[in-house]
Amino acid sequence: MRGPIGCGAGVLVLSACVALWLGGVLVTHWFGERAKAEAMALQLEGQCSEAIPRFERIARQYSHLARWAEDQLVLCEHLVTADQARDTARWTDAVRAYRLTADLSVGQPFEIVPLGRLANLQAIARADATTLEACRGIAILDAFRAEGVPLAPEAEETIPTAIFQCGRASDNANNYRMAADMYARLLAEYPGHSSAAEARRLRIDAEINDAFGKPAGELPPPRASGPGRAGVVTLEIVNDSPAALELFFSGPTSDSIVLDPCPTCPRYPSVGPPSCPNRGPRQTITLPPGTYRVHARSRSQTSVTPYTGTWNLTVGTRYAECYFIVQR
Repeated sequence: MRGPIGCGAGVLVLSACVALWLGGVLVTHWFGERAKAEAMALQLEGQCSEAIPRFERIARQYSHLARWAEDQLVLCEHLVTADQARDTARWTDAVRAYRLTADLSVGQPFEIVPLGRLANLQAIARADATTLEACRGIAILDAFRAEGVPLAPEAEETIPTAIFQCGRASDNANNYRMAADMYARLLAEYPGHSSAAEARRLRIDAEINDAFGKPAGELPPPRASGPGRAGVVTLEIVNDSPAALELFFSGPTSDSIVLDPCPTCPRYPSVGPPSCPNRGPRQTITLPPGTYRVHARSRSQTSVTPYTGTWNLTVGTRYAECYFIVQR
């Protein structure tokens, strides 16, 4: 009698243990799935900073979810990196990191989060384009271009406006170098834009303002060479130097000229020639009479000292001047 009873008890005990084990597995599975759902909800809301510790805990506590949790952890870490770059205005790093996160999550529900972040950045840039934040807007749009991430058509269309408004904002902030560069960029990339004529004038004024705020040589007034056209000032410039020359005039009007280099003209050691060689390219420009701030610089050689001066130009007068390079 004892044998069967013992055997039966053993079977009962084993069955109870199996039942308890299965129950433990089911409970563990249920808690794991619950933790997974909570972590995914945070992740899909873009709250990866909160989701990351949950993924780490799932990987430690639930072996059947460890691989999945580790994969999601990597995606969230990339998103946090991208968010940090965005929040510190490192736009190129942000766009690159968001794109990487989107590429790694293709086909997963989480893919919508980095794609949404990219779309939101473009929306910010579009909103900035006509405001004092235009420089931020163009920086964001430039980041997309640099990373080869396509822009929505409406974002692409705002680029020239953002460039122009960034120039205006920089002018208002007395950042004349940035302003001049933005206006020059608009003229180079979008010469037919409706703001191009105004950008050309504003670029000249910004170049003048920038030059007058920095160390420069003194540019003496040009020599009067005789009577000119009635009602205007006639100015003839000769470039007797081996470097391209650019002159800016800001006064009753804003204008500029560029003269090609003179390949056969020398650099003079210590002292220049006693009179104008008149060997190089020349240009004639007419201006309204009045007082002008003038800036002359080499267009091709940064080692050449820039010059600035203030000129009083008399109506009906013709002026002539030449420029050459003296090495010191």
